[in-house]
Amino acid sequence: MRGRAAAYELMVTSPGILPLIHAGAEADRIHATAVAEGMVPLTTTAAAMAMRGEISLEEAFRARTD
Repeated sequence: MRGRAAAYELMVTSPGILPLIHAGAEADRIHATAVAEGMVPLTTTAAAMAMRGEISLEEAFRARTD
């Protein structure tokens, strides 16, 4: 493995998410709604990158705990 690779998640403030934010919903509820709407969680992205050999397992675990 050489260079750098980014593991990220991107949550779009969709019509399903925006009311939850305005209502002050818990972060877990907002996250669950985003995942239900198609967002790929950071841990899933990092695990897939590790399986493809793009990052080490150590880096994937670090993404989960940071």
